[in-house]
Amino acid sequence: MQQTINTLSNGVVLHTVKIKVKGIAKKVFYHISDAHLTCVDELSSKEEIKWAKECEENWIKTRAYLAKEHNEAFNDMSLSAEEYFKSAISEVKNADALILSGDICDFISDANMRFLENELKTVAYPIVSVCGNHEDKNKIPDGYIFSITKEPISLLEFEDLAVVGIDNSLKKVTKEQTQKLKEILDLKKPIILVMHTPIKTEDTAEIFKEVGDYYALNHSEQDENTKEFIELLKANDDKIILVLAGHLHFKTVGHITNKLCQITASQVMTGNIFKYEIS
Repeated sequence: MQQTINTLSNGVVLHTVKIKVKGIAKKVFYHISDAHLTCVDELSSKEEIKWAKECEENWIKTRAYLAKEHNEAFNDMSLSAEEYFKSAISEVKNADALILSGDICDFISDANMRFLENELKTVAYPIVSVCGNHEDKNKIPDGYIFSITKEPISLLEFEDLAVVGIDNSLKKVTKEQTQKLKEILDLKKPIILVMHTPIKTEDTAEIFKEVGDYYALNHSEQDENTKEFIELLKANDDKIILVLAGHLHFKTVGHITNKLCQITASQVMTGNIFKYEIS
């Protein structure tokens, strides 16, 4: 695995990760996480505008703190999360898919849905989107591109690869999701797994001591279904080639097993976007 980081002229911080996998034709995936959009528009009520402004002000401080705390690039404090998201989306070119790993919205609102519809319809590639803990899937309306986020498990299938989205936004995985993943494993294709909440690994254990179990799927009170899911990943590390997550707001690279790597994406609200070149 080779990794490079480039800061582009529009403020986007592009993390390029090159991965060698036998038997897979070249693929390019872009990965965006944790935008925490707080959009308003001409149709927003005064109450909606007030709430969005309060949330935005909170995140303006938090995103800068997290970037500094974890020594990550952050060019321009004057740019909003929406502006960074638009710039990141504009960089999605010649891709096989765009991956959204949760908390794209800070809360579900009509204005956020309208903004995302305008941005995502410019993406000429399949989109895999999973729910984050800030996105109540029961409040996501139908009829938008972002509506795919409501699915508990989703599959984007290529001839030689499968990208699987898992909703673990409540820090658990259901028995039904695990059973569906078992069926997908029977396709006997390499799998990239996408979810919001990452798995605490030996490589990242010190980080989770700092941030707390709240940010880990395998937290101290995990249920049996979630344990079974994690064990399924470990037992199939010859088929699952990569796990992509978010939630932490800073980049981590850890190994669930010696073979199975997990990458947690940095926050796009500071312009970070990940590009995976698989060949």
